[in-house]
Amino acid sequence: EKEKEESKKEENEEEDKEEEDDDEEDDDDEHDMDNNKNKSKSGWQIGTPSGPCQDKYVRGDGIDIYIDSAMYLPDNCTATRCVVKFYNSESELIGSATEAYALPSSTASSPVFNFKTEWRSSG
Repeated sequence: EKEKEESKKEENEEEDKEEEDDDEEDDDDEHDMDNNKNKSKSGWQIGTPSGPCQDKYVRGDGIDIYIDSAMYLPDNCTATRCVVKFYNSESELIGSATEAYALPSSTASSPVFNFKTEWRSSG
């Protein structure tokens, strides 16, 4: 009986040691998480937002239009074309229309154009 009691005590002591080791590992994990939180915060610098641009648009600045791609087009789309037209406030066409076709390597439901067009006024 003494041998059984001693073996039970030894087993209990081993279990207690394992639990202590687990607790220490958990503490280490929590410490690592705290360090990660501090690291992510230190990567950003707080500053004053610059706000909207104060420079007014002037004649000759122009407009750039960038069209990367279209997304989630219906299944009945095949070859996709993109047309860009510029209109004034009286709904009159300014200049000519510019068009681009989707790259042949892109999918029909999400065509890629990688297209840029500019409009510059002459004064």
